[in-house]
Amino acid sequence: MLQERAQQTNKETNMCSCHPVAKRHHMEDDEHETAEEKQRRLEKQYFQQASFLTHMNDLRKEGILCDVIFEVEGKEINAHRIVIATSSPFFQAMFTSKMSEEKSKKVTLQEVEAETIEALVEFAYTACIKVNDKNVQSLLSASNRYQIETVKKLCCNYLKENMTPSNCLGIQQFAEYLNCKELSEEARQYSHENFTEVCQEEEFSQLELPKLKEILASDQLTVKSENVVYDAAITWLKSKSREEHTVEVMSLIRYPLITRSYLSTTVESEPLLQDKPECLKMIMTGMKYHLLEEAERTEIKEQTALRKKKHDFQIAMFGGSEQSCCQTFDHKTHQWTDLPPIPEKRRDSRAVLVGKKVYVIGGSYLLPVKRIDGYNVATGKWFKLRAMLELARDCPAVCSLNGKIYISGGTANHGMSAMDLVEELDPVTERIKQIETLTTGRYEHGMVSLRGHLWVIGGAAGNSHNPQILKSCEKCNPKWTKRWVEVPSMHQARKGHAVVVFKDSIYAIGGLSTDNAVLDTCEVFSAAYNTWSKCAPMPWKLRTVHAAALGDSIWVVGGYRDMGRLSNVFEYIPAEDRWLFHYNTKAFPIANAAMCKIDTCAVED
Repeated sequence: MLQERAQQTNKETNMCSCHPVAKRHHMEDDEHETAEEKQRRLEKQYFQQASFLTHMNDLRKEGILCDVIFEVEGKEINAHRIVIATSSPFFQAMFTSKMSEEKSKKVTLQEVEAETIEALVEFAYTACIKVNDKNVQSLLSASNRYQIETVKKLCCNYLKENMTPSNCLGIQQFAEYLNCKELSEEARQYSHENFTEVCQEEEFSQLELPKLKEILASDQLTVKSENVVYDAAITWLKSKSREEHTVEVMSLIRYPLITRSYLSTTVESEPLLQDKPECLKMIMTGMKYHLLEEAERTEIKEQTALRKKKHDFQIAMFGGSEQSCCQTFDHKTHQWTDLPPIPEKRRDSRAVLVGKKVYVIGGSYLLPVKRIDGYNVATGKWFKLRAMLELARDCPAVCSLNGKIYISGGTANHGMSAMDLVEELDPVTERIKQIETLTTGRYEHGMVSLRGHLWVIGGAAGNSHNPQILKSCEKCNPKWTKRWVEVPSMHQARKGHAVVVFKDSIYAIGGLSTDNAVLDTCEVFSAAYNTWSKCAPMPWKLRTVHAAALGDSIWVVGGYRDMGRLSNVFEYIPAEDRWLFHYNTKAFPIANAAMCKIDTCAVED
C-alpha cells in the first residue's frame, strides 16, 4: 500500500515538473497560495533538499557510491560527481567534456591545499564553510579557479569586513591578481579614504614604484593636507634607499597645497631634495603660490587639482566654571582629549564654529561679559577679538549661517528680564551689528540654522525669579526678509534644553519645564512637514543639556540630572528612535560649559 502511494506520488511529481498542463495548474496554485502557505512550502522543500544532501554526505564519508577521487598533496578525497558538478561549473565542464578526467575516477589537483579542497567539497554537500584569517586567501583563490561563486563571495565579504589600514593594499593586489573587480575597487577606495593611516604601515613601504605612483597621482586621496602625501612619498623613498626615483616620485606632490609653514621649514630643508634642481623648482612653485595674493593664485589653482579633504568632527567643550577644563569627545573611540585652557572663566557662555575657528560668546564671570574669545582649531591657540557684544549677556543662543555668527536673547544680569536683542558678527571684519529683534525675548533657549533660516526654539521669557517657560518657536531669514516669524510650537514648554539639527530636522532634548520639572522628553521638528513629533524619552531626566549630531547619532555629553551632573554619555539613534546608555564612557564633568562641533583635521593654509 505504501509502495503504491509512493509510486503514485512520484508519478504526480514527475507530471508536475514535466507535463505542460500540470505545470500550468501548479503555477496557478502558486499564484493563489497565501504568504504563510508559500513559506511552509519553501521550508518543506529546503528540509527535503537538506536531508538529501546530508545523506549524500554521510555516504561520501563512508566511501559509498563515490565516483570521483580528488588527489591533493598526496591525500585522497572521495566525492560524487553529480554533487560536485552542481556547485562548480568548472568541474561540471571537466566531468561532461572529453577531457581525460571524464573517464578517470581519480583527478589530481595542483597548486591547492588539501585542506582547502576538503572544505570546498564539504560545502558542496552542506552549504556550510568556515572562513577565517588563516584560510580566506586559499579559499578565495580556489573558489575563483573552480568557479564556486558562493564561496568566492563569502571570502570577498570577509575581506571587506576585516579590511584595515595594515592589510588593504595587500587585499587590493590579491584581488587584482584574481580579477575580483568589486573587492579590488573596495580595497582601493578604502586605502584612499584612510591614506593617513595606510601610509604608515609596512605594506605601503613595500609597494612597487608603479603602484606607488598610481596612488600618489590620485585625486581621491583623503588627507588633512598635502603635507601627509609629501611625508608618505619621502618615507617610501628612504625606506629602501630608492633615491634614484626621487624626481619621479616627488613630481606627483602638489606643492601649492602644502601648508606655507611646512613648505618653508620641513620641505625646503629636506636633504633628499637639495641636490635635485627639478625638486627645488617644484618647491619654488609652492612658495610662489603662498606669496601671491588670493586673486593672483588663479592660474596655479587651475593647474593643481585638489585632493579630497579629510574631516574628523568631534564635540568640543570649553571651560565653564573650570577655566582649564577644555576637551574634545571622539564618538568613534569614546575618548576625551584635552585642549588648551580658555583665557578666562565664564559660565553659561556659548560656542560656535566658523571655518577653522571657534568663537566663545557671552556668559558670566561674577557678572555677564561682552568679550568674545576665539580658538584656532588648526593651530591650537586662543586669540581675542576686537569685536565685543553691544550688551553683556548671560545664557544667549548662538549659531552660524553663511559665514556669519548670530547671537540672540540672553539676560543682562541675574534676575533681569530676557532680551529680544539679536546681533550679527562678521568673523572676517570683526564687525558686529544689530538685526531685527525676536518677537519674544528669551534666555536659555536654542538657536540653529537650517534651510537658510535661523530657528529659535523654546527658552524662558520674563526673569529668573518669575520665568515663563516657552514652547513657542520662531524663524528668520537674515539675508532676505530679516523679520522673525512664528512657527509651530513644541508639544512641551522647555528651557535649558539641547537643540540639534540632524539631516533636515530639529531635535529638542530634555530641559526644564514649568514648576522646574526636569524633563526626559524629546521631540523633533520636520522642516519638510512643518510639524513637531514626539521621540523616545532619554534614559534620565536632564537639564542644561549639551548634545550634538555626529555620524548617524545624536550624542548627549553633558548636563544636570535631578541631583548632580550627568555621569555617562547617551546616544540617540534617530533612524531607530532609541537611546543607548554608554556605561563606560564618562560625560563632561562641567555642566555650564560652552559646546560646539570642531573638525580636528583642520590645518593652516
